[in-house]
Amino acid sequence: MNIAARSRGEDMLGLMRHLRATGQLTAGLILRALLSGNLDLFDCALAELSGLPLARVSALVHDRGGASLQALLVRAGLPESTFAAFRVALEVSQEMGYIDSVSVVARLRRRMVERVLTHCETDGKSAEPLLILLRRFATESAREEARLFCEELVAEQLVAPIQYDDLIAA
Repeated sequence: MNIAARSRGEDMLGLMRHLRATGQLTAGLILRALLSGNLDLFDCALAELSGLPLARVSALVHDRGGASLQALLVRAGLPESTFAAFRVALEVSQEMGYIDSVSVVARLRRRMVERVLTHCETDGKSAEPLLILLRRFATESAREEARLFCEELVAEQLVAPIQYDDLIAA
């Protein structure tokens, strides 16, 4: 995900070709990319798998109609059991907006993961392997969020004494 977050244009397309050739361009990887807000990887992966031009894939992905997305996912050969997860993740992504930061695009977005997981748990159509994957993503995103929060607290503690000392000296 870190390499993909740094890739753009022809580099991203080359990465997708490599991942496909090595059997690593899976539904799980593509879903992780989408749940991380990496729409470039998502679009390029679907273009690679479907054989459609990237511009056409992007238009179909960002079209708010569900039929075009479903047709694209079918053409890309993704399991039907994942379609709802992709659809909900795209809806949440459109609500939250696009992120262009390399450090953020490489991390799962907790709110997206939780919304997709909740939908898939309640729709009664999702396969157990997908639910297991989504639960793993939810745990990972919660852990990452907690780690970042702790880092912020430590950083505040390192800054706070300096600010306090500056006040006393003044």
